[in-house]
Amino acid sequence: MVRQDWSDEDLAQRLHELDPEALETLISRYSREIFYFIRVVLDGVGVAQDAEECVNDLFVAVWQEIDSFDSARGTLRTWLTMRAKYIALDRRRQMCRRQAHNVQSADETRQWAPSDGGGGRKAFGWGGYDNDNRVTLPPHPEVQYGKSARTK
Repeated sequence: MVRQDWSDEDLAQRLHELDPEALETLISRYSREIFYFIRVVLDGVGVAQDAEECVNDLFVAVWQEIDSFDSARGTLRTWLTMRAKYIALDRRRQMCRRQAHNVQSADETRQWAPSDGGGGRKAFGWGGYDNDNRVTLPPHPEVQYGKSARTK
């Protein structure tokens, strides 16, 4: 049951006591505000579902780590907002890395894709006698001028 008559101090105290009703009240009171805040942090990266997952992660973390809240250092709302910011920034970095990896993979796919659309070995640069598309690789460090460095 959501209790709108509890102050944030009462709510924090009840969360310390692991009262499920307090968690329900906290979610009811702050989830919408936190959701929109996280959407701002994730601006341009991700979708609404990513923000929803961040909100869920936040409330799970709050339930598990309520002992780290110190009312002498700030209000419950400030603590929630800061935790939400760090969760959203972590998600943003994760999604940016994933997007960068996907772009890199797409570039690599285009690099190896046939340019003439014909497919086959020659189109991919495998076999054939067309040296125009071949790249010479540097020699292996253990091989020098056709002899293995181990046989010297």
